[in-house]
Amino acid sequence: MGENTSLNYFRYKENNEEIIFFKSENSESDFSYTNKNSTVNLPNDNNERVHILVAPYVGIVHFKNKINVNQSVSKEEVLLTVEAMKLFNEVKAPVSGTIVEVLIEDGDAVEYGQNLLKIKDDNNEK
Repeated sequence: MGENTSLNYFRYKENNEEIIFFKSENSESDFSYTNKNSTVNLPNDNNERVHILVAPYVGIVHFKNKINVNQSVSKEEVLLTVEAMKLFNEVKAPVSGTIVEVLIEDGDAVEYGQNLLKIKDDNNEK
């Protein structure tokens, strides 16, 4: 999905897992990543939903700004990038919500699919 192709959206679904890659017009990288099935239910009476952001690649995490627990984020807000082979790939918030857990630190090496952040969905979006 680089500059030499007209492909701007790719969806892969297997069993209950779905991964979507899409080209972003205002992104510094070639494409952005979202995992539609990164949602799990918190075990509480409020039936709140938590979205788990996962690493789209093996690479080094760079926070866009400092990330804190209880920080509010907006849907599609760039929270961090994962650097792989000098390419910086944006990882965006899948929903508007509140960060409930930060599982990595700025500068950490991460594996593909590794959990990075947990965001409580303020609007109970799917």
